Amino acid sequence: ARPEVQMAYTTFDTKFPQYLVEVDAARCKRMGVSPSDVLSVMSGYIGGNYVSNLNRFSKLYRVYIQADKDFRLDKDALNNMFVRTEDGDMAPIGQFVTLTKAYGPETLTRFNLYSSIQVNAMMNDGYSSGTSSTPWPKWPRKPCPWAMATSLAASPARKRAAGRTRSSSSPSASSSSTSSCVRSMKASSYPWP
Repeated sequence: ARPEVQMAYTTFDTKFPQYLVEVDAARCKRMGVSPSDVLSVMSGYIGGNYVSNLNRFSKLYRVYIQADKDFRLDKDALNNMFVRTEDGDMAPIGQFVTLTKAYGPETLTRFNLYSSIQVNAMMNDGYSSGTSSTPWPKWPRKPCPWAMATSLAASPARKRAAGRTRSSSSPSASSSSTSSCVRSMKASSYPWP
């Protein structure tokens, strides 16, 4: 517990329900269907695809296609989504795709080229976000079961640099203080020792 931090939280959750989609490439090849076509049809029906623009009433509208929610509720809906084979026949994509329930993060974000999660903190009275960002690079002292590092986003880094440059009067001092801030951020980045 840090005296300047009232509460820290994250919205990251590794238990978000998902489906793992596996395409049977051998069966696709036998039927004359490209696996990418199967995934494209599935993406269009379930997630939606951009099709075109429509100019109507002096406004420009974007046109998307997507199956109605009643036709994409469960695994059986895959048998009502069709892909065209090389012969020109239509084949349900349910015969090419296997869905398996899985759990994982809802979104994956990257920061400094590494997978990351965002941690938000609320400060106690008498502390600013600039002074409270000082302890974060020193935060995890215990070894972690995976490679982990802490790094500050642009806003706290700019606040730290701005705090150092206000006390200096010459432009050369301000540029050196900013670069020292950047150096300290890079020194604390991935992987954590």
